Amino acid sequence: MQIILTVRNKQSNNMRFTTSYIILITSFALMAYGYWGAFTTPGNKVYDEMDAFYPFFMLIGGVVLLIIFLILLIIMRRKAKK
Repeated sequence: MQIILTVRNKQSNNMRFTTSYIILITSFALMAYGYWGAFTTPGNKVYDEMDAFYPFFMLIGGVVLLIIFLILLIIMRRKAKK
């Protein structure tokens, strides 16, 4: 019984590890797109006036996902120390 619980625990840790890095990659993609759309000349030509809110909010969403990634990383490291 102990072996089964150990295997499940390792799978759970691997799942959290994979999920956190998917969140990291997604946050970088959103931040890059948001920066391009809101703060570069070609992005401003594509997204002018009110349309510029889309990339700006994607930039904010990328930052939020980055914060979630950092929180998950801290939680995983604390659990690994135990």
